[in-house]
Amino acid sequence: MKLLEILDKKITNFEVHDEEDSHGGNVLQIAAKIGDRKIQFHGESVLHDKKTHWEINFSEEKADKKHTYELTGSGNEFAVFAFIKQCMEILINKHHPDTIYFTADKADGESRAKLYEKLLRKNLKGYNLRVNDDGSRQIKFILEKK
Repeated sequence: MKLLEILDKKITNFEVHDEEDSHGGNVLQIAAKIGDRKIQFHGESVLHDKKTHWEINFSEEKADKKHTYELTGSGNEFAVFAFIKQCMEILINKHHPDTIYFTADKADGESRAKLYEKLLRKNLKGYNLRVNDDGSRQIKFILEKK
């Protein structure tokens, strides 16, 4: 089975919280239990020059309620990536952002950043992807509406 087919798996047990913040932007939070893991997607919008820009991140909530953005080796990684893809689709379908930003640490390994890049290039139609690797610890991903 190809990687992109694996990522088409749909996670059905998740909670969505979508609300307007005090500055007129939106906050979108989606949480799912995947195996023994609680994965959370978080996005916030900002309106600038009549365009909607979203900054997103995803994390795992640990037993102590703290969030980690690091690779944990906790398993179910394909289901987690499928869930992240699904969250991106929910964001796009609900809010039609002009731009979406997120970063990945290089310390977590180039392979995860490469997987993000492949996932985004192949699956999010209607958006162009730019990858900014400025030599720092992080790679910035920028999705712009075509």
